[in-house]
Amino acid sequence: MQQQPAIMSSIRFLPFIALFLLCIATAAAQNPDDWQHFAPAGADSALAYEGIVVADSAGGIWAGGHYQGIDHYDGTRWTHELGQEWIMALTVDRQGRVWAFSNGELRRRDSSGWKNIGTAGFNEVYYIAVSRNTGAVWTLLEPGLVPFNITQVAADMYNGAKWTSTRLPLTGGVSALAVDSADVVWIGTREKGLYRLKGTQITNITASDTTIPSNTITGIVAGIRGEIWIGTDQGLVRYRNGVWDRIGVGPAGLPLPVVGDIVVERSGGIWVYPGAHTDPSAPQIVRFDGLMKTTTITLPFQRMNAWGLAVDTAGHPWLSVHGLGMVRYRSAVVAAVAPVAAAMRGIEAMPNPFSESSDIVLDLPAGSRVAADIVDVRGADVRRLFEGNLQAGRHAIVWNGRDASGAQVASGVYYARVRMGGEIRVVPVVKAR
Repeated sequence: MQQQPAIMSSIRFLPFIALFLLCIATAAAQNPDDWQHFAPAGADSALAYEGIVVADSAGGIWAGGHYQGIDHYDGTRWTHELGQEWIMALTVDRQGRVWAFSNGELRRRDSSGWKNIGTAGFNEVYYIAVSRNTGAVWTLLEPGLVPFNITQVAADMYNGAKWTSTRLPLTGGVSALAVDSADVVWIGTREKGLYRLKGTQITNITASDTTIPSNTITGIVAGIRGEIWIGTDQGLVRYRNGVWDRIGVGPAGLPLPVVGDIVVERSGGIWVYPGAHTDPSAPQIVRFDGLMKTTTITLPFQRMNAWGLAVDTAGHPWLSVHGLGMVRYRSAVVAAVAPVAAAMRGIEAMPNPFSESSDIVLDLPAGSRVAADIVDVRGADVRRLFEGNLQAGRHAIVWNGRDASGAQVASGVYYARVRMGGEIRVVPVVKAR
């Protein structure tokens, strides 16, 4: 059988010499000593049964599992939170807040602790995604779960004040959720390809469109360069600026067609865990910078036991290995990324809600060029408030409740979005009558 091309569309062929050098550069590491294990002895260890792993912007790791609550590693020690709750979904937003779904509630953790947000209804949420622009939180209902007998798929959005539900034209088998930089919501399914939600418009993208290699979607993540990455059981796909690029199996691509997990590191590269859990071959994780493979690491444990994948800000890959615990690759594969907290200490709106005007207050540790905008709940621009240089210290940027044309906006929830360098902070602002 002829081998599937490694990379199609924008990259079709690589010279033999380049492939030879690439194989040298991606030499696999198989020594168990290359990995540092974090798990107390004993079968009842909470860390031994984590299934979801995410990295935060301060260098920490958050891990959750079935009836094990959440374990947090701050770079020095582990702490345990949420008792023995079953963590069904877990993520961290750009403000460093942790979002988790457990015990029928969406929970949010910030500096003051955990808060119950509720849900749009009685849902069993298995997927959470947060908009980088507005901070709106999307949750995806997994239908058909016994004993709940849920058959309708719903994508629910929480904008900081209320829930909005969008019913999707499918009845089951959802598998992934992500929100891209344009606030387009991407939903993966196990049999029906992709669904793309842009405002109120829903588009179904399938393998028959020749854009994706398979209708079985295994994961979706939003990149930091405006792209969206889609994992399938037949390779990896990148969508950017209307162009679809595929990465298949081969020396410059994936070792196996199935994408088991995919994450974006803070420097922009992506990490992929290829292969189904039942595959007997040696498991690997692979890093791509754009469409170019840069690193392959062979894992010293069985494929069936590896579940969650994350990369911390210091450049270390992490994996949750069932029965073994959390493991971290000792060597930093990419350069460390400075924690977000160093760029902008805080942002708040006062008063909030407001009727006439609200001050968007910034606390900057160093002088920088700053751009401040007001956007609506869908991420559409309402008004540019400020663009220019600000010195270190506390600043207040006034919004008088008007849009770019000078007209008063309608009552409701808006977002102040502040950019400083490569960092973004978002705070909801409520306009009252």
